[in-house]
Amino acid sequence: MFSWIRKGRWEKVGEMGEIKSKLMSVSEAAKKLGVSYSWILKKIRVGEIPAVMIGRRWFLSEKVVEELQQRVKKFYPGDEYVSLREVMSIIQVHPQTLYKWVRAGKFPAEKIGGKWYVRKEVIDSFVQGQFKAKE
Repeated sequence: MFSWIRKGRWEKVGEMGEIKSKLMSVSEAAKKLGVSYSWILKKIRVGEIPAVMIGRRWFLSEKVVEELQQRVKKFYPGDEYVSLREVMSIIQVHPQTLYKWVRAGKFPAEKIGGKWYVRKEVIDSFVQGQFKAKE
């Protein structure tokens, strides 16, 4: 059985039996990476992720999935961060007030992957009264 692989352009490849054992379906990769199925498909279609189509399904190699894990980690904060939405509920501040503080640089926050996050230490010090938003 011949299949097609996309590496910037379509290429025909030979038998896939022995290679298939080293491949992961897009849905499995999405679960492992914690991203959506459609995000991976979009990246495959534009040629950013090399993938193999077997029949009507896309597959990724384990090596590609490991590389994607490193890329995805950059866009998802770890346990030391809290989203602004969570901060609002913790410190009981109106959303507009908090966003105003962040935009003005009065409340330290970092933008990661297009969303604002705050370090847990900042929230702890704010709650304990050691840190106050600059007026």
